[in-house]
Amino acid sequence: MASFKTMASGEQAGHTGHTGTHPLCPEHNDPFRFFDENCGRVICRDCFALSHCGHTCVLVAEAASKYRQEMEALVTKASSQVEKIKVAEGQVMRASDSMKEARKKRNDEIQEFFQQLRDAINSRERVLLDKLVSLHQSKESILTGQLERLRSNKKRLESAVEQAKSSIQSHNDVGFLDSRPAIVSTFETNHESYSLVLEPEAQFLPEFTPEEESFFGMAGPRSIKKAIRQSAGDISDRSTCAANSTATGSGIKSADLGKKAKFTITSRDSQDRERKLGGDVYAVKLNKEGYEVKVDVKDKGNGMYLAEYTVPDDHFMRFTSSDSQPRTVQYTLSVCLVGAHIRGSPFVVKVTRHSPPSLTGMKNRFSSSLKFKS
Repeated sequence: MASFKTMASGEQAGHTGHTGTHPLCPEHNDPFRFFDENCGRVICRDCFALSHCGHTCVLVAEAASKYRQEMEALVTKASSQVEKIKVAEGQVMRASDSMKEARKKRNDEIQEFFQQLRDAINSRERVLLDKLVSLHQSKESILTGQLERLRSNKKRLESAVEQAKSSIQSHNDVGFLDSRPAIVSTFETNHESYSLVLEPEAQFLPEFTPEEESFFGMAGPRSIKKAIRQSAGDISDRSTCAANSTATGSGIKSADLGKKAKFTITSRDSQDRERKLGGDVYAVKLNKEGYEVKVDVKDKGNGMYLAEYTVPDDHFMRFTSSDSQPRTVQYTLSVCLVGAHIRGSPFVVKVTRHSPPSLTGMKNRFSSSLKFKS
């Protein structure tokens, strides 16, 4: 803590700051020469003497030099992070381009497959429709000939009927008797000459047989629609699906204090099939009220990942008593892939202490609870 005398001597040694000139304090019209680290403010000599006595104060130049170094460290760290972000940005863009290319390739394959299927179906459709037309025309010609014969016979009979009616209604009995033989002969001749078929001489009962078994190469009858829906290709995402991926092993349920705990993550795709390749980046966190325990994850290269962690004494003792009895503390274990939890995550892990706390652990716990005041 600097005294007024010390501050004054420091002021005589060098009162100029980084720019060589201090702005004036609006309250005392005196240059800002000091920096109060407790308040985080620049102050003048009178401010120090009247309101900030007892605070940790340093010359403006000294404070500026100190905090410039801190700022430079922050800039260096942020610049490094910017470079990492640029690399990540490039990776994301390349992944996006790769996904677009994969989609286009599969899109072209699907369109080509169904175009060939449509061409084959359309060709077969034309053959069947032409055959249907041919069958109909052959039966239609039979009915057309029958219809012509029926109409011709009907016309002759209608003419004979009109003659007979006219003769019957005539009051000339002699004339009626004279015309009768000719009219009767017309009726009899027409009846003997034409053996009329009144029922249709042809029938047309076309039937369409899809022949699914030969067409689709399947055993057993199935509808064409169902066959196409279920068997005419499929598209699926073989990338890892967090919601289907699992974690197994004792380490997702319990752990002993100071001892290594393990569990295995198994990647699965959207169809719930096990992945056979590695490369997934799982974010695994074990924490209790903001205090995090490091979890190491090893990619086995076959779609499985081994996770290991050890809860240390000093971490554990923040949340339990220091007596010699066994104590259990519940931690939260989260396993995420691209921000999404896997199946069952987050897990509750019971961490148990089976032996009295170590002296080091008690010391660390005691030290962390102390607060020092200036």
